[in-house]
Amino acid sequence: MYILEMSKLNPGDIFLTGNDEKVSRVVRKFTSGSYSHAILYVGNGSYIHSDRDGVHANNIQRLLFESDQNVTVLRLKSHTDLTDVCEYARTQIGKEYSIKGAVNAKAKLKVPFGNNRQFCSKLVAEAYDFIGIKLSKDTDYCTPKDIEDCNILQPVSDAIRLATEEEIDLATSDSPLTKQTEATNQILNEARKVSNKDIQTLQEVLEYVCQNPESDGAISKVVRESGYLTLFDREISKNSWRYNYLEFIVLPLSKEDLTVMVHREMKSSEDLLDRFGRMLIMYTQLHENYNLEFTLLHKELYSKLVKNAIAHNDTAKKVYELIT
Repeated sequence: MYILEMSKLNPGDIFLTGNDEKVSRVVRKFTSGSYSHAILYVGNGSYIHSDRDGVHANNIQRLLFESDQNVTVLRLKSHTDLTDVCEYARTQIGKEYSIKGAVNAKAKLKVPFGNNRQFCSKLVAEAYDFIGIKLSKDTDYCTPKDIEDCNILQPVSDAIRLATEEEIDLATSDSPLTKQTEATNQILNEARKVSNKDIQTLQEVLEYVCQNPESDGAISKVVRESGYLTLFDREISKNSWRYNYLEFIVLPLSKEDLTVMVHREMKSSEDLLDRFGRMLIMYTQLHENYNLEFTLLHKELYSKLVKNAIAHNDTAKKVYELIT
């Protein structure tokens, strides 16, 4: 089995994948391409993609491939800041999958399928289009083959390697991000019922509540009951070493591997602090403007996440000081 090497990846990298399953074979035959699925890497081990469950995030440690021919990693040739590409993809989390859109794209049919849905290659193309970079002549009907043939992308040759037994065990174990997907989908499903509107993302939930404050109580209740606000508590309990330098420094790793991990955790925590900090500022301002339970819940959530990110970063820095 093969896995992606995180240290070789950059935010904005694109994974094209395929396998011998029937659906994948049909897609490849339809498009005359080598791959059937497109995934966007957003950094710190996380990727975002659209499949039958909608748009959601997961960790690359959960991706296993039977052959190194079943995946390729593509990177923009030019040195461009792709932060906004990744941020755009995050705003799409929760959107339902467009079967019609995927079929139209693969068959090159120009049949309207609605803009408030996503499929895998459209999501990736749209994220790049957000900063003015075209991966396909028609973003709305982009296929994995279009991305494969895009001349502004180049393959990353050393990003795929054999997986260890431990990595295979991790990849096939239960993923905590499944809980996040379930909680997000629960909020969106209930928000659609309350609003009677085609709400597809958490951003659209926020916009609806601000414009319709009478729905604040009902939707806030859904958010509380979904478990969304306590998802990160599981991360802390499962990976307590990230927040306690005494646990971190005694992880069963060689000094070389520990040093690599320390650098990765410092970068990861800095990125989280930046992202959560921006969200805290946004929800603080929104709460001042609208004074809703929904905005208060999210203000409190991101305040907690910022504190956790600071503790995460402080722990990594402390371990770095101790081993250098």
